[in-house]
Amino acid sequence: MNKLFERYKSSLNFKITLSTILIVMIGIVTIILYTQLSVAKLSNQTLDTMDQELNQLVIDFYGDHLKEVTSNLQSEYDKYFDEIDILGHTVQAYFDHYDEMTPEIDTIFTTPFFKDHLTNNGNWLQNQSDEPSTVFLGRYLLDESNQITPKVENLIKQTSIFDLFFPSFAKYGVNKIQIYFTGGENMDFTRMSPWVNIGASIYDVYPELYDLPFWQTFNPGLIESWTELKNKLGIGSEKLVRTGKPVQDGITGELNIGMTYPIWSPKDGSFLGQIAYDIPLSHFIDYTEGLQLGQNGFAMLIQSNGNVFAINDYGQSKLGFSSTSDSIQVTEKGFNTLERNLKDSAYEDVRNLDFDKINQLTEVSIEGELYYINAMKIRDFQTWDAQKGFAPDNWTLAIVLPKTEVYSMYYNSERQINSQSKIALKEQLYIAIIITFFVLAFIMLYNSKLTRKLNVLTDAVKEMRYNHYSTHLEITSEDEIGKLSSAFNEMQTEIRETIDKLNVQNERLKDEIDERIKKDRIIDYLENFDAHTDLLNKKALLNILRDIESDTDSPFTSLITIGIDELRKINDAYSFKIGDEVIRIIANRLSQLVDEKDLLFRIGGDEFGIIFKAQNMDCLILKCDDILDLFKVPVLTSYHEVSVSCSIGVSTYPNDTNDPVDLFKYANVALNHAKEGNRGGYAFYSAHMNEQVRQRMELINELSHAVERNEFYLTYQPIVDLKTQRVVAVEALIRWRSEKLGLVSPVDFISIAEETKLIINIGKWVLNEAMEALNTMTRKGFNKITIAINISVVQFYHPNFVEDIKRLIEKHQIDTRRLTFEVTEGLFLSDVHRAQDVIEQLRDLGISIAVDDFGTGYSSLSYLKNLEINHLKIDRSFIAESLDKTSIEIINAILALANSLKLSVVAEGIETNEQMKYLLDNGCNYGQGYLFSKPMKYDDFETWYMKDTNKSR
Repeated sequence: MNKLFERYKSSLNFKITLSTILIVMIGIVTIILYTQLSVAKLSNQTLDTMDQELNQLVIDFYGDHLKEVTSNLQSEYDKYFDEIDILGHTVQAYFDHYDEMTPEIDTIFTTPFFKDHLTNNGNWLQNQSDEPSTVFLGRYLLDESNQITPKVENLIKQTSIFDLFFPSFAKYGVNKIQIYFTGGENMDFTRMSPWVNIGASIYDVYPELYDLPFWQTFNPGLIESWTELKNKLGIGSEKLVRTGKPVQDGITGELNIGMTYPIWSPKDGSFLGQIAYDIPLSHFIDYTEGLQLGQNGFAMLIQSNGNVFAINDYGQSKLGFSSTSDSIQVTEKGFNTLERNLKDSAYEDVRNLDFDKINQLTEVSIEGELYYINAMKIRDFQTWDAQKGFAPDNWTLAIVLPKTEVYSMYYNSERQINSQSKIALKEQLYIAIIITFFVLAFIMLYNSKLTRKLNVLTDAVKEMRYNHYSTHLEITSEDEIGKLSSAFNEMQTEIRETIDKLNVQNERLKDEIDERIKKDRIIDYLENFDAHTDLLNKKALLNILRDIESDTDSPFTSLITIGIDELRKINDAYSFKIGDEVIRIIANRLSQLVDEKDLLFRIGGDEFGIIFKAQNMDCLILKCDDILDLFKVPVLTSYHEVSVSCSIGVSTYPNDTNDPVDLFKYANVALNHAKEGNRGGYAFYSAHMNEQVRQRMELINELSHAVERNEFYLTYQPIVDLKTQRVVAVEALIRWRSEKLGLVSPVDFISIAEETKLIINIGKWVLNEAMEALNTMTRKGFNKITIAINISVVQFYHPNFVEDIKRLIEKHQIDTRRLTFEVTEGLFLSDVHRAQDVIEQLRDLGISIAVDDFGTGYSSLSYLKNLEINHLKIDRSFIAESLDKTSIEIINAILALANSLKLSVVAEGIETNEQMKYLLDNGCNYGQGYLFSKPMKYDDFETWYMKDTNKSR
């Protein structure tokens, strides 16, 4: 069936039929399109009119509704402002005329109603539950005799009159949690209605109130800001009323806001105290969440900073918010703030909403769903925080409506219109199909008579595709098809004869081409590859060097030439066959050492070359070291174990030359220098690089013999208690005086010792010397001094580290409580779990752990909480020379962190009394630096310590 269709598809009959059908279809489609466009135009006009009328209806209805509910909230909110304004003016007037009313007031205070009987429980004073209001004050308001100061006692007496009206305001006024008066600075007792047992619960939430004043605990800086604002606006201004942000009360657990009215002294205008309301937000939240806006609409209350403090569960889900309980941020002061900001939404469309610009019904898209949103502000009020001071604030009530719900009638009409349009289109298509079928049948029958001879000719042509040229056409008609058939038969005869000749010629040509390809491949291989190792050869190297250019990933390209030392002696001793096997094994080893971006060559009988790209000189030196290490392993041939060494020469582009081809020449020059003066090592063409490598190798060589030559010695720098100025510890610091290099700074040799693992033996020497010094101190009676020893990361992670410590402790009979190991932050970057295991073993031995140079690393601070660290050492870079603003901020942050984690702090690099005083005033425990003493050898330290001890006595 498929073959029949394919044959018919290519026939003239098919083309004529197809052309006719296309013309008929174009006519039918044109009629259908015109009809559909007319219907669509009418439908769009109807829907547009409906859309305009619905939109205006929504704007009118929900705009008026928003004004009404906003007005209701506004009136409820205004009640609080009006009431606290009345109460505040009454209290201010009372204090303004207190002197005039003193005789009458003193008479009133003699009645039992105003007894204010305060009981001291040791931490606070509070009156009894049978009194109208709570009077509460912390122990910090007592004098040295544990008595209330006269100033505070006088203010308590003056405010006793508040018992007459505070309970009434609390019970019969607007709904509130508490109403209270708090005195000013150093007088901040509290008188609160209704009576509540503050002392029994407040210190669980606010332990600071034992010894810290109210203002310093909750609102540091508020009194100064209030006074400054009062001087601008005048006493009694409504803009002095301060309203807080939504918080969870530390005692009741209820969401509320605070509203406070300042009271000023009539004598000097100083801050006397505040009247405060704790206002529950439950009414505003319940009112907002309970607003009915269709089936799925909802409302929300938003602060000017974008904090959404009232929204129902459905609205939270639609706008991508967390629940109210999950949005409460726990703080250290007990005020758990409600933080559910627009910018915290899971949806970007919500985070981009700006309610300052939404003052009419606005259509927005949230996660692909359309909503109508409108918003209206509730009255402005004053708020305050320690960073910004006083600033205007407000609430915004916003309503959110799904457009699909509002436009349900519109969408239903649209669906009905589209449905009817589809039905009409289907009917028109059915008619078109029937017409097309009949036209197709008629044309196919008519054309089949005209195309039978053409089909015979077509089949013959197809046979030619398969090299069949003997199909004879029996068409003898005198028309054009008959003449075409006769010409076709003649053409087949000529093609058969030509093909026979070409087949003979093609066979000869194919044999010649195969032979040439084989020869070209052999020539190419011989020119560019080494037959013995299958590596690229010298010619390939020079060709590649011509095309080398620098790139951003690798600033420079080096040619490393590797010459096998004394290969001729290997050939003489074992035979050339063994020498060739050594070459192949070395080639395989070098191949495994070379990265994908680098290239390996055999450029001579005993020489190899590597084109190496690297980021810096250290990478190049490490690569050369790796090559030398490779040759340190004996070569195992079929019959012998052969020791082989090599010399290396290096040249770098563009450092040594601007022409990459010169790398080969310069690298060979460097290789010759290496074989002549540093056989078994490497040399660089650059004199500067040679010197750098020579110095490094010389330093490593001298460092490896420093312990056995007894070139190291320890110095000891005192650590002083900043309060008592007494020495409490010493830090052991290593110094190296080389016989050949002289005095070498620890900065120059410690990092190399760690890199080469020499630090392990050096560290053992330091531990032994330091413990011996501690033993000597014990014998001399310096029993209160501890010793701090720096531990390298490499040494710390060595498998035998803890066992070595145990042996040294037993050897020197050390009291481990007098041992402190100092480690850097880099220790915790490698393996925090392994670090924790080692620290626990050291702690079990009684050894303390200190983090040295704290603040200069990049590791996470989480290890301070999870690992048992005892001390932090502030790096000298934050203290030396002068304490600038940045250094002070970092020092304060470290001290605050240490205090919160109960860690002691040692400051390094103290050189002036000003530095010491600042650190002492801000809670730093200990310090060391040139202000007290430079590092000293042990005998000098002992003499210095005896003098310092006698001086202190």
